[in-house]
Parts: sequence; structure tokens; C-alpha cells
Amino acid sequence: MTQRKLIMPILLVLTLSILSPALIPTSTGYNSPVIYIYPDSIIAVNATQISIDVMTNYTGNDIWGYEFTLTYNPLILSGDSVTNGNVTTQGDVTFIAGTFDNNEGKLTLTSAYSLDQTTTPPTPVNNTGPGILATVTFNVTGTGETPITLGPETKLKSVDGSNIVDGPFNLVHGYFRNIEPAPTHDVAVTGVTFHHEITATSTYNETQSLIYIEATTVNEGDVTERFTVEIYYRLAGWLELVKAETINVAAGDTVVVTGGLNTTGFPVGYLTIIVEASEVYNETETINNTYSTTLLIKMVGDVQGDPEDPDPTIGDGDVDKYDFGTFAYHFGKNYPNTDYNPECDFNRDGKIDKYDFGDLAYWYGKSISATPPYPIL
Repeated sequence: MTQRKLIMPILLVLTLSILSPALIPTSTGYNSPVIYIYPDSIIAVNATQISIDVMTNYTGNDIWGYEFTLTYNPLILSGDSVTNGNVTTQGDVTFIAGTFDNNEGKLTLTSAYSLDQTTTPPTPVNNTGPGILATVTFNVTGTGETPITLGPETKLKSVDGSNIVDGPFNLVHGYFRNIEPAPTHDVAVTGVTFHHEITATSTYNETQSLIYIEATTVNEGDVTERFTVEIYYRLAGWLELVKAETINVAAGDTVVVTGGLNTTGFPVGYLTIIVEASEVYNETETINNTYSTTLLIKMVGDVQGDPEDPDPTIGDGDVDKYDFGTFAYHFGKNYPNTDYNPECDFNRDGKIDKYDFGDLAYWYGKSISATPPYPIL
């Protein structure tokens, strides 16, 4: 390391005759070898295309090659091309350009290595830094700002097979913006509702059906955002994923993400539902990215509690005459009749009929140990 520090000024002087001054950014001042993006920040309101260089400040002469990945916001940039730079040029160069995934915003592994193909087996060939490893060109397709991030797979390789730079450490990332002033970023989960195929309701009187969880998200920022919404339930202390979906939401718009949960075999009680929206770039407020609520799971036929119960609408842990009376009132009503009650439609087929009466008759007179107040599951 001491030798590298001593010879760095000499090598930099020599390379000034090869690289233009614009290609020698402040990143060369790092005390250790790095791979960095140059320029590290591009602010260009009217740009239709931009190019960035993936560079190294390493001044040694034992570079065999490199590899890297990039991520970016596909709502702002669309990858166009990637070409080899002026560092890995000696011997027979194998350059493999990665593939752009402009739906996800990623350039897959891009690499270049120098080999002497006249030997058996081929042997690594030395290259000298600093300089440009590769140039990446993007088309500008949206408005906003985005980081341009080197992936953890990024490496600068030595001819002895070791890593001179080994990501995710010693990487310096880039940034692009084409809007003034810098936009505000804020996404939020604003509500959760539950329903079956028929209608919405906040409580359920069976444990053997698919419950749909609808999470409402909103973009409260200035530009379109791309983020992931995850719906979980917590049972016995464990979080289980119900649904994960990546969505694009325009500024000011609302998007609902729906996940289905089969509660077959779940105990009676309050099931905690948690919805999380992933943090977006430079988000100003993240406390509203998480929303938590509960879903009451009841036994089949427990339509309501006794009249004297504090809250008779949530059931009381048994199926008795009060449940039968409520069921009888709604019997024969089909969705969307105003007297249709999803609490009495045990099989959720939109009709309160003989099949639901059969379920009620089976459970009539039965009770469970869990009675209000129901536990948090």
C-alpha cells in the first residue's frame, strides 16, 4: 500500500496525456482503490440521452479485468448500450456486455478480461489503471431523479486471481435528475379493508374461506414512484407473507394491492395484518409506509353476541338462539339485496340459503373456549 501511494502522483501525471482532464474526477483522491461512476451526478433537465463511465482510480499494472452490475429507476432511464473502456485492452480481450432489464431497472453482469491465447492454457494479461472500465448509455424516458447504483457483484480483478476492488465495498455510485427543483418523494399505505367475492365487511364468521385483503397505497410525492407493497399476517409471533407486488404510482394517485388469505384452521381471535410499502429514493417520511390492523376470525355460525354483550356484533364464542334469529331474518336474501348479510352467508356464494342453514344447524349449540374479549393471535 505504501508503494502505491508513492507512485500514484507519477502515474497520474503520465495518464494526463492519455485521458482528458474531464475524465480525472475527485474520486482519484480516495486512499484505497475504488470503482466509481463518473460523473457521479448529472443534472440535465432537457436531456434525452446520457452516458456514464464506470471507472477505477487504481494505479497498479496488475489488472486482469473487471465485472459489474448496475441498477437504476426504469421509470426515468432505459438502458441502451454498454461498451468496453480503455483499461482492459491488452492481449485477447473477452468483453461480455450485460443485458438491460428495463422493466426492473438493472444491467446484468458486464465483464472484460485480458488473456494471452497463445499459451496453453491461456494466461491472464496485465493491464494498467486508472481509467475507464466501461461506458454505459441510457435513454431518458421519464421525469424525476434516480440513483445509478453499482451492484455488490462489482469487482476489479488482479492477474493473480484476487480482488483489487470487491463490491459492495469501495464502490462510488451515480445520480441523475432532470427536474428542477429536486422533487419530494413520499409514498404511504393509507388503509386496509377485508372482503370476500361478494361484499366488504370487517369481521368474518367462518375459518374456512379465502379472505381478500385490500391495501390502499398513495403517492404523496411529486413524481411517479416504483415501489413494492408487501402484505403480511402475524400468527403466534411469526410474520407470514400473503402478497408482494411491485407497482408504479403516478404523483397523487392511489393504487390498491389485493392479497388472498386462506384462514382454514386458524384459531378464533384477532389476526394482525401488516402492510409495508418499500422506501423510495430520498423519501421524506417513512413512518406512513407501514399500516397495521386486525381481522377478527370467528367460529362458523357465531353471527352475533347476546344483546347484553358490550359489543354484540363481534360474536360471543357460541352459536345460540340469537345467532339463529339474525340468520332467520336474513334467510333468502341474495347479494346485492340491502338485507343481504355476508355474516350469514357462510359459504360466500352470494346467497343465504339452505346450505348456509345446514352449516348453522351443524354448529348450533356448540361453543369454543375463546370468548370476548378475543385474544390477539
